Amino acid sequence: MALLDSIQNIGTLAISAVVLYFATHAIYNLYFHPLSQHPGPLLNAISPLPRLYLNINGREPQTVLEWHLKYGPIVRMAPNELSFITPAWKDIYGFKRPELNKDWTMYALSENTKRSILLAGADHGRQRKMLAPAFSERALKLQQGMLTTYTGMMVERLEERMKENKSVDMAKVFNCVTFDTIADLMFGKPLGLCENMEYSDWLSQLFVSIWLAGASRALQYFPLLFRLATMMIPKHIQDSIDSSYQNTVDKVNKRLEMETERPDMLGLMLSHKEEGAEMTMDELYANADLLMIAGTETTATSLCGLTWHLLNNKRVLEKLTKEIRGAFKSIDDITMESLPRLPYLSACLEEGMRMFPAVPEGIRRITPATGANISGHFIPANVKVSIPHYAAYHHPSNFTSPRTFCPERWLQTSHPDYDPKFAADKKEVLQPFSVGPRNCIGLTLAYHEMRLITANLLWHFDVELAEEANKDWLNQTSHLVWDKGPLAVNILPRGSVVV
Repeated sequence: MALLDSIQNIGTLAISAVVLYFATHAIYNLYFHPLSQHPGPLLNAISPLPRLYLNINGREPQTVLEWHLKYGPIVRMAPNELSFITPAWKDIYGFKRPELNKDWTMYALSENTKRSILLAGADHGRQRKMLAPAFSERALKLQQGMLTTYTGMMVERLEERMKENKSVDMAKVFNCVTFDTIADLMFGKPLGLCENMEYSDWLSQLFVSIWLAGASRALQYFPLLFRLATMMIPKHIQDSIDSSYQNTVDKVNKRLEMETERPDMLGLMLSHKEEGAEMTMDELYANADLLMIAGTETTATSLCGLTWHLLNNKRVLEKLTKEIRGAFKSIDDITMESLPRLPYLSACLEEGMRMFPAVPEGIRRITPATGANISGHFIPANVKVSIPHYAAYHHPSNFTSPRTFCPERWLQTSHPDYDPKFAADKKEVLQPFSVGPRNCIGLTLAYHEMRLITANLLWHFDVELAEEANKDWLNQTSHLVWDKGPLAVNILPRGSVVV
């Protein structure tokens, strides 16, 4: 009996110790933590779990916007994390010494992909020098013929569906075009998606992998738990992941075996001779694998968001269509040199990325040992900080009528359609490709693809939202990128709607 009482007492003491530990931890986080002066949800200040749950339920963009509307421009997302919607891009992501490093818990990536430019640490500059020639203005001019090949195939497939009087899933079309384009630029051969505008098994599995990577980020916060989870991945899923990466390796090797001087990405990279521009074969494979995702899905997503908003704003759609058709007498006149001269097209692209940013969440950085001054506030060491794209772009402190799709806000004051009510907009807040040494290296290519695809679509056809389209299409979840559903569009003969 005495032994039983002793065991019960030990159990009571253990439970009490645990309760005391968590209670003390909660009190410290609420009242004595260096971030305690920053507002945010109460539970988020106590524990990281409510914030991590957003990685799983996919409602982070919308929820973080609600928090900023309630608590202000700086929100405490977790005990050791702050979210900013101020123009603090240079403070967080800019050229600073010491640099604010990436938060590794945000990237549920394989060890193979971690060799890439995305998470290369001190080797980032070396790899970026090697990649730079493949994304320069000169490269784009040399690659223009390859880019127009797939927009041409898009037009052909859309004409076929128009004659069949069938709606088209433009989300699938945009993905097929961008993936075939990047595959040709990287491997010297497309994936064959544009022939039927249907996904291959590899691409379907890739989208599943992207979702799993995004949803599993919560586990990265707990390293031991994450290791256990990765050890428990079913063999068929791990085999699929390994097979996908090996597919990239094989395609790179086949391209390297080609005796050709075509100005594709690998050709330009390997012919680049600059001191400090080096890359191992493993790094080359990793970057090729990364670019097949980062250089495709995000561009397709931006096109989807723009298309949705155009179809739901007939005034804007008609104005843009008339600008494109009025500027080009022939399809041959649509080139990378001529497209940037269309101010309303450029304004529509900016507004599309504001309303529907391809990566809606904030890309987290960690403050250095010396701390950092961000938006006028000193932030202590080892704090996770970010600017959430969706929340920053939809907050009324940054943009007038933030929920209204209005490209006129991006026009120059000299343009006849400029609207002065948007003069106070903090346009520098819009940075969909980020800033600083780690900004998106494919920025120029992405803009040209979006211009080229949008111009070809509206020059050849009239478009309208199909009756079966999901009218609540914008209400999507996100796991680092949006979990896009089908975007059903009717393709109509030119002049059917816009005269």
